[in-house]
Amino acid sequence: MKKALAFFAIFCASVLLFAERTDSSGMYKVRYRGDNIIILGTVSAPSENLVLPKELDGLCVTEIASGAFQESEIVSVTLPENLLKIGDNAFSECSRLESVKFGNKVQEIGDEAFEECTSLKNISLPESLVKIGDYAFFDCTSLESIVVPESVEKFGRNVFRSCTSLKKAEINGTFSELPERTFYYCSALEKVKLPEDLISIEEEAFEDTAISEFPQLEKIEYIGYGAFKNTKITKIRFPLSLRYIDSFAFSDCELLDEVFIARSTHISSRAFDFSPVLLNVFRDSQAAKVCETEDLEYKFLAEGDFGDVEEFSDSEYYRYEGFSYDDYDDEDFAEKVSEEQLAKLVEDIVLRENTSKTSDIAYISSDEVHIGVFSDSDFPAIYELFNSDGETPNFIYIVYASNSSYNNYLFSMLAENLEEDSPDEYIPDSGLSYLYEKIQNYTLGYTTKVIINEKEYEVFCTDIDED
Repeated sequence: MKKALAFFAIFCASVLLFAERTDSSGMYKVRYRGDNIIILGTVSAPSENLVLPKELDGLCVTEIASGAFQESEIVSVTLPENLLKIGDNAFSECSRLESVKFGNKVQEIGDEAFEECTSLKNISLPESLVKIGDYAFFDCTSLESIVVPESVEKFGRNVFRSCTSLKKAEINGTFSELPERTFYYCSALEKVKLPEDLISIEEEAFEDTAISEFPQLEKIEYIGYGAFKNTKITKIRFPLSLRYIDSFAFSDCELLDEVFIARSTHISSRAFDFSPVLLNVFRDSQAAKVCETEDLEYKFLAEGDFGDVEEFSDSEYYRYEGFSYDDYDDEDFAEKVSEEQLAKLVEDIVLRENTSKTSDIAYISSDEVHIGVFSDSDFPAIYELFNSDGETPNFIYIVYASNSSYNNYLFSMLAENLEEDSPDEYIPDSGLSYLYEKIQNYTLGYTTKVIINEKEYEVFCTDIDED
């Protein structure tokens, strides 16, 4: 009982500590934070032309709390000079809001801060801004132009999504990735400038926009799933920095007539689906192989032309192709796993089983079977250690794969879902003897015998792509 009363007292103290207070003027709901004060809203409905004070009760106003003016009827707002942060949903769904005047110290605009401010036409973001949250200006359907300052380091997802009147955007900043759906369904967007150091354009970033030129980006490495789907781009010469173009990146681009792809650039087999495009590629390149396999329209560039450069390292491609669900490159560009690599894998398994050091891999076990998945190693593999059932000897069955994007994706999914499985699910209904005999008919890349916990085990290794 005493414990319950003590807990109740602490709970009440916490409620009082964070309770809403009213400032001395009686106009604002506030919360005190040392030398600063946070505005939670107004006691009565705010005025249409809201001017927030820089101080209340002698303390600097540094933050507007989450939801402070959500769904209010304000038409304009002037923010205080000392303001540092605008909280999540602070002005969301203010459908009459037409203008916002920022102070020159604002560092953060929270998630959905101005979401669905459908009358907001133009805003000038301060040079002090460091972070723009997810959906910050989502569905601001009257917004016509925007400039993001160079000071921005963190740029959220869906920031300008569905801003259907947005015609021009200049995005500066020090971030290297343009997040997913940044301009998704900005149907009037024609001109855009992106940071020079951008290396990645993520999923559906420009889908359903009106841009007609691919942005000038000399360091871009990855163009994501559906990134420029249904745009008005007509011709592209991709930069030499580009590693991978993902599925549907330029699909449904009815005006896209011709693209030039460097030898070093890999493409998904569905990157240009439903676009009437002629692909200019180099003979024997990955892109040429995709064109031949998928019956795309293409022609060869001459040796020595711009873009006839060496490929990047495998790790550079896997870094991006691993995000793709397209298994085109499964065996075409990945090196086969050698016997030496398999021998080292077996040594690793023996060491782990003898020392019970399995915390860094996906692992489950029972008395009858142990299962381990290597998804973050030189090549992906899963091993199943079966203890004898009296009829079948102890044995370890290893299924491995070449280090390709699809295989890495497949085994990472196995690892992710392994803990939800029961080890005994890996014992065939037909019994161990059936599995043991079936394995003997597989193409085996490596076999050996090992000692684990003073028991002998036969080891069988097979490539997932062989049988």
